[in-house]
Amino acid sequence: MCFGRQEFLHKSIQRMKGMSNWAQRRRIQRMKRIVMIAAFVLLMLPLVFHIVLILQVRRLEDRIKSLEDRLVSGQALVSETATRETAAPSDSSGEKDSTTTRSDPEGEAKEEKGEVREVYLTFDDGPGIYTDQILDILAAYEVKATFFVTGENADRMEDTYRRIVEEGHSLGLHTYSHKYQEIYRSLPDFQADLNRLREYLREVTGQEVSISRFPGGSSVDISRSRLQELINWLNEEGIVYYDWNVSGGDADASDVSSTEIYENCMEGIRKQERPMILLHDTSTKRSTVEALPFIIEGILELGNTELLPIQEGTVPIQHVTSTIN
Repeated sequence: MCFGRQEFLHKSIQRMKGMSNWAQRRRIQRMKRIVMIAAFVLLMLPLVFHIVLILQVRRLEDRIKSLEDRLVSGQALVSETATRETAAPSDSSGEKDSTTTRSDPEGEAKEEKGEVREVYLTFDDGPGIYTDQILDILAAYEVKATFFVTGENADRMEDTYRRIVEEGHSLGLHTYSHKYQEIYRSLPDFQADLNRLREYLREVTGQEVSISRFPGGSSVDISRSRLQELINWLNEEGIVYYDWNVSGGDADASDVSSTEIYENCMEGIRKQERPMILLHDTSTKRSTVEALPFIIEGILELGNTELLPIQEGTVPIQHVTSTIN
């Protein structure tokens, strides 16, 4: 009897030890899971921080670019005045340089005479996240436009470059980097940057692009001699550069409303015989997308008006022209 009780106690102790060991193993397993989760979180934190930092940098780059465009736009009138004073006289045909502020009272008279009025929608600095929406709107109204593109988002936008061409719109060169301090540093820097974009677009779309727009327009605030170097080289390459004579006012990164953009465009269109409208399709231009249907409808309602893409032979609007005949 005593022996049976001892055996019972022995087995009870063994069971208790077993339970204790099991509980200990469970605690160890829980600790391991906690350590693994903590290690995973610690490993992921730098990645998350890196992604957030990249997004912040991109937003800052867009802001800087927009501020540069705003600064250039603000300097355009001053630069244009200097240009008029220093530019060569008109060519043998008697035609003078076209400038961004030139107002033509014959613009409104065209409708009365029954003449077809040409209007050009142009978009700078893209393609961006809104470019496909802009293409959808243009397709809905069955009108064509011109996109002066950069290579800034080239790795993510190959399909958009191709779509622009496939849907009958025009591609224009707006430099690969759009970095003023680099592309305007010297003629070789400008050549290298623009040729990089030309080669990329040729590879992606199969198209040889022969129209361009200077970042900031040809009234950009650089020395007159440097600008003439760039213009003369474009002429030698058979590349025609186009400025604008109507601005939607969306170059600024601030929250310009779609109503303001629409009113800016319509007011400018009324003053020009052949309006060439400057808009943008970068990631900060949601208001431009919202304004676009109203701009198109406003233009079409003018009557005897045709929205066209810039093509070979389109007479350029240029703030500054070459002094070399």
